[in-house]
Amino acid sequence: MVVASIVRSVAKSRDMDDLHYLRGTSLLHGLKPWLRYLDADEHQKFLKLLLSDMGECALSVIREAERFNESFVHSFCISTLEKYSVSPLPKCHLYKFSREVLSLLFLSKEAKTSLTVGLVMSVLRTVACENQ
Repeated sequence: MVVASIVRSVAKSRDMDDLHYLRGTSLLHGLKPWLRYLDADEHQKFLKLLLSDMGECALSVIREAERFNESFVHSFCISTLEKYSVSPLPKCHLYKFSREVLSLLFLSKEAKTSLTVGLVMSVLRTVACENQ
C-alpha cells in the first residue's frame, strides 16, 4: 500500500518534476514479485487502484505536456497504456483510459503535433490489438 500511496501522491501533486513520475514507475517494477502473495480479490483491487493512479499521472503529464520533455511524455504515457493492456483487469479499464487520453489530446491547443500524432497512433494501435 505504500507504493500505491506514493503513486497517488504523485498523481495529485502540482509539482511537475519528471523525476517524481519516473520514481513512481520504478517502484511499480519492484513491486511485481510481491503481488503474488495477495489473494486474487485483493490483487485485483490493488491493481485497479494502482492503475487508476498511474492513469491520473499520465493524464496530468499530458495536460502539462509543455512542461516536460516530449520523449518523456510519450514514453510515460505509453508505459502506462501498456500496463493497462497487460493487466488482468477487464479491458473496459484500458478503453476508459484510452478515451481519456484521446480526449485530452484532441482538446489540447498547446500539444506538440508530433507528440499528439505519436500518442494517438500508439493508443489506437493498442486498442486495435486488444480487439483482434
